[in-house]
Parts: sequence; structure tokens; C-alpha cells
Amino acid sequence: MLHWTRSVQHRQVTRQRQEWTAYQARKKNQSKQAYDAQVAQAQAKAIRLRSQPDADDVIRGDALNALLLDLSDPRFTDSEWRGSKVALPEGLSIRGIVFRFAPKPGAKGSESLSRGVIALARLDVQEWPIVLRDGKLDAERKAYEAAYRKVRDECVAADLSLPTVLGVTQAIKALKGKATAVVATDLGFRKAAVQYVDQLDEATQMFHADTVEYASEIVKDTQEHDAATVGELLAFMRKYRLKFGGAEGVPGGADAYGQLYAALRQQKEALGIKDAPAPEARPAALPDDEMIDKIVAALTYVDHLDFKGNKERKPHKDGASAALNRAREAIKAKRSPKEDLLDARKHMQALREIGMVYQVNADRVNSASRIIEELLKTAG
Repeated sequence: MLHWTRSVQHRQVTRQRQEWTAYQARKKNQSKQAYDAQVAQAQAKAIRLRSQPDADDVIRGDALNALLLDLSDPRFTDSEWRGSKVALPEGLSIRGIVFRFAPKPGAKGSESLSRGVIALARLDVQEWPIVLRDGKLDAERKAYEAAYRKVRDECVAADLSLPTVLGVTQAIKALKGKATAVVATDLGFRKAAVQYVDQLDEATQMFHADTVEYASEIVKDTQEHDAATVGELLAFMRKYRLKFGGAEGVPGGADAYGQLYAALRQQKEALGIKDAPAPEARPAALPDDEMIDKIVAALTYVDHLDFKGNKERKPHKDGASAALNRAREAIKAKRSPKEDLLDARKHMQALREIGMVYQVNADRVNSASRIIEELLKTAG
């Protein structure tokens, strides 16, 4: 009795271990499938951004940054850049582009810069939006304009002071407070006004204590000269570790970014940089239990073929059945079923070539063949 009990316990433990091993294998397989799907999705997106971006891809800056990455290849020499100059769109300046900082991991000040955007034209307001033109805001608008002019002038003179920087932030706070109080709430006017002032505040993050020297140098650099070619723009961006930010809400931003995208594409072509070929579309791998279900379905069609002892067709029916059974066992054993599925396909092709006397057998052969082809697409 004791021996029988131990034997039962041993079988139970063995079965539990087998079930656990099978569970872990299924989990690993599903994780790999999810990873493969993510990689395929990322590859497809990268290709779309470089060749067929939509309007949102461009205005968010994603498509521009994809081309920026291609054009950042250090293998191109200064001579090659000089020999393949591409002009920037007319009227586009560095100050009119919205940038984001591309930080080095762990670098001091990176977190501060990453919180906001570098939008010099946004800070240097030339024309206020309608929602902020209320006469009751005249004093606050003029105070902000004067505060930023002082920042700009001191940056150019390499003499930026703390009180001057704080003057800008205080002017923004005053403008936001007054706008919240006097701009009408109707039709979303107040919401739009506050959003604009918040964008000004976001742009001032570059003057954070950790990065104020960096910000001062950028302002000085862009006041003294501008970029005329794509190469000069990218040199500026490399110098300050910049990538393109989004131009949402920027007047004329969509058109400017569309033209800039075209110029970056032209620069790639001038340097002879080819787009990566599109990856071959391939269905995601099926979970093991779904593959087995499909094999069983194919087996049902094959096993119900009725050839009434026909010596020419029956060997192929039996061969296909045996191959499908081997494929099922291979999946259970965590092996690739591809070779067995190819063998099953060979027998089904032979049956189609021989031909069927009865339509019901032809339908079964076609149905089984279709399932086998579906399985081969995901078998790897």
C-alpha cells in the first residue's frame, strides 16, 4: 500500500513538473512573439517616417528626427558635405525651429533641459495671439517683451545676470495671472490664452540654474549668425545636442516643417544615403495550442478523404496524415514543425496533380492545403 501511494505521488509530482515546464515554454514563446511583433512594428514605423510620413509624423518632429539620424552618420567628410549643399527653405531660420535637447545619460543639467523645449522664436514674441491682445493686458505684455529683450541683449554681450532671468519668469507669472482674470472664458478664449503663456513658461526652462550658461550661449550664437543650408543647421544641432521638437500650435509650423522635411530628404539623396528596404511582411507566430488546433483541422480533412482503396492516391493521403501527426508532436516537443509541414504539403500537391473523381474529396484536399500553407507562414 505504501509503495502504491509513493508511486501515485511520484506520478503526480512528475506530471506537475511536466505541466510547469510546458507552461514556462509557452510563456517564453509568447514573450518572444510579443518581442518580435514590437521589433517588426518599430521597423515598419522607421521606414514610414523616412519615406511616407503622415502630417502628424512631420509636425511632431518624428519624421524629421528619423532623417536627422540618417544624416548624422560620421563617415561623411566635410568635403562631402561641402560638395552636396542643400539650401534651407526660404524664410526658415534656426530661431523659428522648435528643438528638444538630446541628453547624455547622467549628464548634469540634462533633466532640466529635457523638461522643456528650445524655442527661441516663441520667447522673442513678435506678434501676440488674438486671445492675448486685450487692452487690459497691455502692461503685462510690454513687461514680458522688455524682460526678454534684456535677456537676449545680455546673452549677446555674454553678461547674463540672475535678476534678468528672474525678471522673465516673473513677467510670465504676472501675464498668466492677469490673463486668467480678464480673458473671457467663452469659446475657449481663456484656455487658449493660458496655454500660450504656459508654452512661454516651458520655453524658459532652458534658463534653469543647471543650464543657464548653455542657454545663454545658444541665444548668443543664434543672434550672431543663422544657418543657410541643411549642413549648417545640422552642425548647429550637433554642437548643442539638439533634436527636432514638435511644431504643434506654432503659426505656419506645419508648412515650415513640411518644407524642412523635403530639404532633409533632398540632403539624403545628395549624399547618396539609401532608405532601408521594407522588411518582408510576415504574420506573427501562432501560439502552440493554436497551431495544434489547425493541424488537427487539417488532419480531419485528410483522414476523411475516401479513395476506396485507390492505390495511386492512398499513399499520399497516408503520407500527409503521417507528416501532420509528426508536426503536431514536434510542436509539443518544442521543435520546429516546418519540415513535417513541407512534407505534408508535398503529398497534398501530389493529390491535386493526380486529380479527384469526387468534388467532396477535392474540397477536402483544398481545405487541408490552405491550412498547411497558413501554418507554414508562421512556422519560421
